[in-house]
Order: sequence, then C-alpha cells, then structure tokens
Amino acid sequence: MLTQAQSGLPNAVLTYTIAITNTGETTGTLNLNLTSGWGNSYPASVADLGAGETTTFAVAITVPADALAGDMDTAVLTATVQGEPNNFDTVTLTSSAEAVYGVSASGTGLLVGLPSATVTHTVTITNEGNTPDKFVVELGKAGWNTQLGQASIGLAAGATGSVVVTVDIPADALFGDNDSVVIGVISQGDDTQTADVTLTTEAGVFYAVSVAGTGPLGGLPAQL
Repeated sequence: MLTQAQSGLPNAVLTYTIAITNTGETTGTLNLNLTSGWGNSYPASVADLGAGETTTFAVAITVPADALAGDMDTAVLTATVQGEPNNFDTVTLTSSAEAVYGVSASGTGLLVGLPSATVTHTVTITNEGNTPDKFVVELGKAGWNTQLGQASIGLAAGATGSVVVTVDIPADALFGDNDSVVIGVISQGDDTQTADVTLTTEAGVFYAVSVAGTGPLGGLPAQL
C-alpha cells in the first residue's frame, strides 16, 4: 500500500497524481473506488491498459471550507481488475487543513458622559481564523486620560471576546468637547492580520445654578 500526503487551506483542491501499472499478461480494465470524508473527484476506471503498461490519472480532494487547522482526511483509493475482485491494490491519500489567521473588531463608537465622569467603552474582537490565536491590543494616542483594560486576548477559532477601554472626561470639559482614540488589534499568528476601531467620547450637557442673597437686613421701624 502506497501513501501520499498533502495539505492546503480551507476550500483548496488538493490534486494527487496516481500512477497505475497493469502487471498482468493481458490488456485489462481497472475499476477505481475512493473512500473519503471530504469532497473528491476521480475517474471511475482505467480502460484498456495493456500488459506491462503504466498510466497516470488525477484524484482531487477538496479541503472543507469550515475545516479547522490540523483537520485530516484519510482517503483510500482501490484499483480492482475488472472481473477479478480479488486482484486489487490500494493507495492511501492523507489530506490536512492548514492554518488561516484573521481578526475583526468592533466598538461602542460614540459615548457621552458628564465632565469628571469615567466612560467605559467595549471593543469586541473576533478570531476569524481556523486556529486558536492570541491578539495584541494597542492603545493609540489620546488627548484625554484613557486606559486599556488588557494588552492582549487569546481566542479559540471563531470565538469572540471583549476588551474594556476607560476614558476620563476632564472636569472643565465644555458641552460637545470630545476626544477619539484608535484601538489596534494584531494577530500573533500572522501579524499582517489586523483590525482597528475608533472610540469617541463626548462631554454632555451639564446644568448648574447657584443662588445668593443679601440675607437679613436691619433698620428702624417705619413711623407714620
């Protein structure tokens, strides 16, 4: 039994080249059968192969679109001499899925708070890859005091997590004053895979009033 192995990204078509030889003494037809858990295509038979002749054909195995990194399929191709069910040979084709990395992120966008308040934003991060990954979270330049809840987050394939960002609105901020910061997210598995989110914090309207008076006043009683 021969074995061939290949790997590819999800949705990839892996093409195996199979060489088959008629070791008999007469021309014959070889019937082919493939057992595989993944999508595949191959010829049903090799017809009129002369004694001692060799020919080749292709077997295609498709890596599933939802395959996780490391997923495998073991396909067995059987060639049987037509009319001689006990005269056969097999080849094993081992296919595996490679890792794909990706990330997406979204945020709370614009949040409004009163002067002196601390506003809490949430950045939602999704691992768009097919393998576990760790993501570095970076805080961009901000004008107001801004704190990142954590500098990294680990996520399983397809999983979603969140990171908190807090912003302190200055006590002297006027209504409509605002500040924005960009949060960057970078895949550790593939640092070309990144996502950015812009968070904006705005000072809301604040009303205040004070009252002052002259207090009690003294004087002589009025006389008629």
